[in-house]
Amino acid sequence: DKTTVFPRLRWVFFSFSLALYLADVYVQQGFFIVTYALGIYLLNLLIGFLSPQVDPEVVGGVLPVHEGEEFR
Repeated sequence: DKTTVFPRLRWVFFSFSLALYLADVYVQQGFFIVTYALGIYLLNLLIGFLSPQVDPEVVGGVLPVHEGEEFR
């Protein structure tokens, strides 16, 4: 995908930053509430990424039943 620039480098940087932050939390024995909030935020982003934007039952779209019908 050409819209995402340097995906491997971004994942490496994210993993390094996360490991550095977790090591800092472990060494200092603090920031547990901040870490908990960060985990909830990342989980919220993951759920938003995995869930569909439009629910076909709410919008009213129905999958085609017969050969000539289209999905709208």
